[in-house]
Amino acid sequence: MTDQGLQNRQERFITELRREAANLSAAENHLVRQARKRLAELRRGVGRSYPAPAAYDLVLQYDPPETQEQAWLLTAGLFALHPMKEASGSRSLGSSLGQLHGVGATEARLRQLATVDQARLPHYLRQAVQLLRSHDVGIDYLRLLRDLCVLTNPKVDTHKLRLRWVRDYYRTVHARTGNSSTKGKAA
Repeated sequence: MTDQGLQNRQERFITELRREAANLSAAENHLVRQARKRLAELRRGVGRSYPAPAAYDLVLQYDPPETQEQAWLLTAGLFALHPMKEASGSRSLGSSLGQLHGVGATEARLRQLATVDQARLPHYLRQAVQLLRSHDVGIDYLRLLRDLCVLTNPKVDTHKLRLRWVRDYYRTVHARTGNSSTKGKAA
């Protein structure tokens, strides 16, 4: 399996999720009902040991590597929590959370995501996505899927990815506020 082939399948998978979200506002009532049902099934699977059969049906048709299946299932469930019709443009989860800097427990959510063990990660991801949904902040689900594939790979140092989320958070905060931690400091 080539990297390009896998990337294409990931893109088609996310496109399918977006298509499902678009059906929520379709003119045909049967499409709306199907989309609501399917997304509800995907939502119920987030953080559970065994996602709903609809999640398996959706994910396995794209033939992800076995080592990535859980990441794909989790991404489907997280998408169903905060369905979006369009990608938000290569923004990491950290960048998305950075849009909410100063809102409630945003920094606490980020710290949890940066330090939590893999078994509890779905729970904290769910909370982060719900926080983003409540403030209508987008997520780049293709980027999230690829990040989760790294986080669920036991052969990869996940600290680097989690550090990138934290770095992206603070870069977004600084870009929004016009502040930089390096202002006034000697290089």
